[in-house]
Amino acid sequence: MKTIVVISLLSLTLFAKNPSVYSQLGDIIYDNSTAIEKLADIAEFSNYKKEIQEYIKNVNDTKKDGFAIESGDRSVDDANYLKKLRELYKKDRNFLRISKISFEESMQNNNVVLFEQLINSGIIELDEHKRAIVEFYTVHKDELSLSKEPKQFVEEALKERKSEIEAREAAKKRESEAERIRWLREKDKEREERRRKQLEEELLKQKREIREYQKEELLGS
Repeated sequence: MKTIVVISLLSLTLFAKNPSVYSQLGDIIYDNSTAIEKLADIAEFSNYKKEIQEYIKNVNDTKKDGFAIESGDRSVDDANYLKKLRELYKKDRNFLRISKISFEESMQNNNVVLFEQLINSGIIELDEHKRAIVEFYTVHKDELSLSKEPKQFVEEALKERKSEIEAREAAKKRESEAERIRWLREKDKEREERRRKQLEEELLKQKREIREYQKEELLGS
């Protein structure tokens, strides 16, 4: 009966996303494993196919151990489980490093197929390469067929870029309008200054004429 209960608990926990034991490390490994497994189908990763398959098997076996520990199975050692996680994490980082190099090379060489496969695999951190992804997509969009998540990511990024461009243009337009208003006000000031000087000159002229007239009147009398 006890064996049946343990098996039942283990079966139920397998439907959970990941074991909660050492989840900070385990979640990274288990969540990346699906993307890493897809690398085996990419031609450029053919030399790693056997290594990837072995890695995925170890991940799945270790995941079962995690769920077993979680269900109270004392036959699985916690320390050994943690040791396996650490070993898997090193390989996880290595696969991510290789994938990143291949991804950058795909853009440098305009390798649309490799770019698409890596993006669709989920192995590439989209936010980290946002600008490069959008630029490559903009040039090769007619050749690309992205899966739902990366397609949505690119579309949102393009919307953001469009909004930024519109905001810059609007700000530039406002600045241009403000500059035009400043120029008009400056011209108004210049006209007012010319009018003021003109009036002063006219007044001075009138005063001189009056003085000349008064002088002539005095001399004539």
